Amino acid sequence: MSARKNVLVVAYYWPPSGGAGVQRWLKLSKELSRLGHEVHVLTVRTEDAHYPHRDDTLVADVASGIHVHRTSAFNPIAWGKRLLGVHANQVASSDLNSKQSRRAGIAMRIRSRLFVPDPRKGWNRSAIRKGREIIAEAGIDVIITTSPPHSTHLIGLALKQEFGVQWFADFRDPWTDVFYYEQLQHSSRSARRDARYERTVMEAADRLIVVHDRYREKLEAKYPDFVPGKIHYLPNGYDADDFAQPLQPGDSPFFEIVYTGIMAEGYEPEVVAKAWVKQPLEQQARLTVVGTAPEEVLAAFRAVGMEVQCLGMQPHHVANAWQQRADLLLCLIPAIPGADLAHVPGKIFEYLAVGKPILNIGPPTGETAAIVDRCGAGITCDRCDVARVQAFYERVASGQFTIRAAGREAAAQYARHEQAKRLHRWIEGQPSAD
Repeated sequence: MSARKNVLVVAYYWPPSGGAGVQRWLKLSKELSRLGHEVHVLTVRTEDAHYPHRDDTLVADVASGIHVHRTSAFNPIAWGKRLLGVHANQVASSDLNSKQSRRAGIAMRIRSRLFVPDPRKGWNRSAIRKGREIIAEAGIDVIITTSPPHSTHLIGLALKQEFGVQWFADFRDPWTDVFYYEQLQHSSRSARRDARYERTVMEAADRLIVVHDRYREKLEAKYPDFVPGKIHYLPNGYDADDFAQPLQPGDSPFFEIVYTGIMAEGYEPEVVAKAWVKQPLEQQARLTVVGTAPEEVLAAFRAVGMEVQCLGMQPHHVANAWQQRADLLLCLIPAIPGADLAHVPGKIFEYLAVGKPILNIGPPTGETAAIVDRCGAGITCDRCDVARVQAFYERVASGQFTIRAAGREAAAQYARHEQAKRLHRWIEGQPSAD
């Protein structure tokens, strides 16, 4: 092992924040600490933060050797809720497929035109001030900023310009190329300002890390003069510790179809219900959504005789437990132009860890489809192929579908400890092996 490095991770989402956004650096920070690095995390004070979901159980997953620093923040999202009577999430980001009220539309325009790149920039001033202290006291070698929110990268930019420290900018989602960007209702002026921020960050960062391979291709084409030599693909993954004690199968009378996360409008899962109507198996199916789903979607499953239970947002370990109980794991790619090919839900990697068959509904040429195929973990069907979904039900229920050893080896590359090894090499200054 080479000399220990002092690493500062700047992340808005950190326990007790829940949801998918917190998982990546909660887990990677733990693995970097295990590799011998001194890890500091700079995040927002809980009482000043706006979390779409909260999961207090994740606090216990913060590795004991990690130093967590919290600072205050101005929260315009809460201010918008009080002023306009609009739910905070509608100010924070676009509710992509719902009809926004007039007040929500006003809130969105305020959000996109006054708070560029996003409302969470109210954290930046105190975060930069605290970052200076941490760099001075801990001798930080590498700063890692992760987004969204993309305003977090402006913290890294300021610290880079002041101290010259190595800086990695990590993108869990695209910035101005995100598929719903037009729905944010930017003015021409705010859009230009946002684009300048993006370009400055892309140019100033020493390394750019992306979770989607197609986003890497997009950035290489968009900024050919300076991006290609410093961009790295590090997909999301799974924490093997979350599955260290596999659950024993229960005696459920159902063929268990499990979906974890948010099933929003635009996901169009009707083919999953239609295919079950045509299957010849006597066993009754149950769809369990460990998350949220529109009632009309759940009603469509009930209408074909499926049992349905929607548990709402649950602690992460509960979602992991249901993944292990499943006979079939369901993944849905939004039927939204721009998202269908490049969208890779974080849940897909936990599905791979469980080793249960995956039914992925989406474009067979999409990035998620390629991952499922590479790992031999299931099939991808488009929304019209009822017969193929029905045939897959039969194969799974009869025990004819198995994941081979080569597929399990491919899936193991998505383990967080393996990903941290790659990140370790970059921290050490080694070239990318992508």
